[in-house]
Amino acid sequence: MKISAVYIAKNEAKNIARSLESVKDSVDELILVDTGSEDDTVKIFENYGGRVYHLSWQDDFSAPRNLALSKATGDWIIILDADEYFSEDTRRNVRAVIENASKEALGIVVNIVNYNSDRQTIQDRFYNLRIVKRQAGIHYRGRIHERLFINDVVLGPTQMVDPSLLSIVHTGYRTGLSKVKAERNLRIIKEEISNGMPERDYYIYLADIYSALEEYDEAVRYAKLDIAEGRRNASYAGRPYRIVLKYYAEASNRPARLQRLEYAEIAVKAFPELPDFHAEYSEALNSWYRFEEAAEEARCAMECLSGYRGTEPCLLKSDAMPMLEKRRRLFLDLAEIEKSTKISACIIVKNEQDKISGWLENAAVFADEIIVIDTGSADRTVEIVREAMAANSVIKLFGFEWDNDFSAARNIAVDNASGDWIVFTDADERFYDPESVRGYLAWLGKYNPQLQVLMIPNANVDKDNGFRVINYYNPVRAFRRIEGLRYQGRIHEYLSMNGADFSTFFTMVADDCMLMEHTGYSSSLTARKALRNIELLDMELQDGRPMASMLRYYADCHYALENYEQALSFSLQATQSAYQAIGQKGDMYWLAINAMEKLDYSLEDK
Repeated sequence: MKISAVYIAKNEAKNIARSLESVKDSVDELILVDTGSEDDTVKIFENYGGRVYHLSWQDDFSAPRNLALSKATGDWIIILDADEYFSEDTRRNVRAVIENASKEALGIVVNIVNYNSDRQTIQDRFYNLRIVKRQAGIHYRGRIHERLFINDVVLGPTQMVDPSLLSIVHTGYRTGLSKVKAERNLRIIKEEISNGMPERDYYIYLADIYSALEEYDEAVRYAKLDIAEGRRNASYAGRPYRIVLKYYAEASNRPARLQRLEYAEIAVKAFPELPDFHAEYSEALNSWYRFEEAAEEARCAMECLSGYRGTEPCLLKSDAMPMLEKRRRLFLDLAEIEKSTKISACIIVKNEQDKISGWLENAAVFADEIIVIDTGSADRTVEIVREAMAANSVIKLFGFEWDNDFSAARNIAVDNASGDWIVFTDADERFYDPESVRGYLAWLGKYNPQLQVLMIPNANVDKDNGFRVINYYNPVRAFRRIEGLRYQGRIHEYLSMNGADFSTFFTMVADDCMLMEHTGYSSSLTARKALRNIELLDMELQDGRPMASMLRYYADCHYALENYEQALSFSLQATQSAYQAIGQKGDMYWLAINAMEKLDYSLEDK
């Protein structure tokens, strides 16, 4: 059997000898196509007995590779770059591996270790076609990221060789060279696309190039386009997924966490064999407090990592096992706390037939009991709740005769709740991610056990205007069930402990996994609500509640009624009041400025 080794190179005097040393005892001929070297590359190659051909570089990798293939006379051809060499431990096996190849195989896929010589570290490992059987019609296509064909068909079938038998070390990804290579490759790809090649064929490479150039928005854009095409049959097919996941993992905001979770799930479906994608999905699930699922993905990562032999690079090393096991056990611990945490979802309703079904479905995702207090509905609200009770035994319905007092109605629910936590929301409020509520409250139980009251991020959404977000605020919507804790106030009711002020509680603003949508201030509803609320606020004044504590609420009502002079007066007084809403101290400044805008105040006044 005759074996050829072929190269293309330009100014590789520093690398070529090491590569030739690794193959010289295994091959019968050495062939180089030089594309314009100005150093000793050609001389070194000839000193090893190789034949050299010359071809001017024209931004086309296939052209010199095809010339090299055409000059080879071996039965099998080894294809190497000057910065690649067979490892010291496996180079003696080259001929034996080729001689023992299956009769059907037209190519041998070899493990390649990317070694960063600047950092003296292994970057990653992957498999690629590096040994092929010589036959008519074999050639490369593509000016860059070229592929081997036999006539018009991609070369195959191929055989993968175990890394312990044969492995290639690649030193081309030096830190200092990556940007230069990326800029060259980008130029070639853009020329290919302008010449009519489909851009979709280059998504995977464009994502990688823009990442190397640190143009991350473009990198993510092309990575997503490539992911949408499905798993590629190419080396580093997982690279676009890694680019997207890294991009979103480095951000902590809610949209980024949602994207990370979405693409981590896509990644494990596309690459079920890859340990690090399961590990990434595990952490993405953990960031949404979905602990049982996170534990299972950590287990999958460990299972895949044990003896991993996939063709796609795995970025987890075997020494990651202890950390994966530690994380798995933590998630299981939190999952147990989650199971033992009891949640009561409470609501007071009146004539909410259009909203109550959606609210019940949302609450059923996380609640162990659901308490509905009806204050005199004249529509189908009660009927809808009773129908839901027939299918879900955790729902309880109580009647309450409305007496213009929201606190009285709420306290009926509190008295009948038995959960560790009470989540008290309105019919026009929904959790965007109800599946995260239980896990988050369990996490608080482990890491913040002294917490009593939770302020939950809430997005005021105008459903009459394309669900536009009007603003965000952080109302109290969850609290631990504690003896003596009650609501006070006819309207804009607040929590108190045995009569003590809200400020005495241990409070915090919840993670944005708890974000709620509130549609109660949609355009068609605000005026009606505002009139009702002013009436109740006036009653509160008569009951002795300090005016200073209600200024902000009067301001809101008058603004909704387009009484901008009154709204401005109340809001300016509210900014100076001793009663400042926690987490909402800036609201009255915004309202005052908006009222001034409506009243055509001067820029200086605003």
